[in-house]
Amino acid sequence: NTTTTTTTTSSDAKRTPPLPDEFDRPASAVLGEMLTGGVSLPWSLACCAAIGLLLMFSRVTLGLEGSLANAHHVIGALVMTVVSIAAAEVARVVRLTNILLGILLAASPFVFGADITATVASVGLGAALVGLSLPKGKIKSTYGNWDRYIK
Repeated sequence: NTTTTTTTTSSDAKRTPPLPDEFDRPASAVLGEMLTGGVSLPWSLACCAAIGLLLMFSRVTLGLEGSLANAHHVIGALVMTVVSIAAAEVARVVRLTNILLGILLAASPFVFGADITATVASVGLGAALVGLSLPKGKIKSTYGNWDRYIK
């Protein structure tokens, strides 16, 4: 007759219980999560995307030309790229890159020389980009132990 005793170490006590099988659900639920889970577009990122799109058309909307129009176009394309990456909930922290782009946008009319309309537009849109990049937005999915790293 042998008796087995189990001892718990401090590392075992910290472990979370195993999750149930993720595929022990209807196929439609698994497919729905695969297609829509982990990606969302909070209102702040949607507004950043609108600013990026507006910047890409600043030649038409603001009548800009030359280096300032080129800077607006490049910054707009970069903003759209950052928004598309930050739409993934696990990469939401990438949205903070738009703060740097907003600062560059606000400084661009002073670097390239611009009239008052272009200066006000660039500084205003740059400030809006900075402010809109601060809120994280709602995280809808859960990522287990990685949740603490999603900021």
